[in-house]
Amino acid sequence: MIKKWAKSLPGKKILIGDLNLPGKVPAKVLSWNQLVEEKTYPSWKPRIQFDHALSAEVTASEIKRLQIPNLGISDHLPIAFEIL
Repeated sequence: MIKKWAKSLPGKKILIGDLNLPGKVPAKVLSWNQLVEEKTYPSWKPRIQFDHALSAEVTASEIKRLQIPNLGISDHLPIAFEIL
């Protein structure tokens, strides 16, 4: 469903967020590139990657200035980055 919806949108698409699926599962299910591989949950002692950045058009090599800051406002750590 997500892949079909994304194809209807113009330009490069990146899906970012808490998908409640661990590690590489979302990338495998969608057959998209996993842009970030960082443990984000729980924020006080990250052990699992539940938060993802995925794309069919963008690759991990295009990601610059990756930050996973602990802002102390959520049980998940945020993902922030720039695309080259």
